[in-house]
Amino acid sequence: MRKLTLLFLLIVVSLSVSMGQSMNYGYDGPFPDTNKVKLPFGVINGGMGVDPEGKVWMQAYTNVTGDTIIGPAGTYISVRPVYVYKPDGTPATFSPIRILSAGGVTDTLHSRLGYGGTINPKTGNFVGAWGSVAYKPGALFWEINYKTGAGVTRILNPAGLTTNSPASVAVNADGEYFLSGVLGGIAGQILNPDGSAGTQYAAGVAAIGRSMAVSPNGNDVYLPRFTTAPPMTYIYHSDNTRSRIAFSLVLPSRLLPSIRRQGMSG
Repeated sequence: MRKLTLLFLLIVVSLSVSMGQSMNYGYDGPFPDTNKVKLPFGVINGGMGVDPEGKVWMQAYTNVTGDTIIGPAGTYISVRPVYVYKPDGTPATFSPIRILSAGGVTDTLHSRLGYGGTINPKTGNFVGAWGSVAYKPGALFWEINYKTGAGVTRILNPAGLTTNSPASVAVNADGEYFLSGVLGGIAGQILNPDGSAGTQYAAGVAAIGRSMAVSPNGNDVYLPRFTTAPPMTYIYHSDNTRSRIAFSLVLPSRLLPSIRRQGMSG
């Protein structure tokens, strides 16, 4: 009986390996198909996600092709929109998104660099981050309804994030926003799903970086920073996300990319 059980396990393992190895991927060309769709935006800087309907959201960092709208004074205003494409590569009916409104406030997405975005796993909505090139009035975040392209939640100059240059944005399974600055020395901030101030996961994040991620339960925050020597990813960990006491541990430099772990425990 023991031999039969062992043989069965070996067959299951072999089938699993075989099935895994049969999943071959190949380059399928650009998305969207540039022979059919002209990409109007510049560099994509981390602002990308796939919603529950399979639509692909792209947020440009710069405007290099002159995407503009006509302002109230009749002048052209350069904008940095969000572009949305269906799975077949054709634009969504509401793409591009140049103007967003929520709570009686309207923003034209101009004079701001696009600092990245992600999909909110709780709502399926796209969350984008913009920075003000004039250093006023601060960082801007919008959550956008993935079905309609309409604004849902607007967060301007959130408490605890004392910078106009956010390092993208990350969202956990509960819909909480995790924020950080591009530059070092800025606190790592958590916002509640409604955009109100929550707590901090770090009193100050070192070095410079433009991206971040968070685990679904919110207990691990990942921040790649490229000005350390060597470049490394900071991990902020908590066993109890409501009470945080920080300590640090630098792993051996032979581990590339290097990781610096900031642990928090309640």
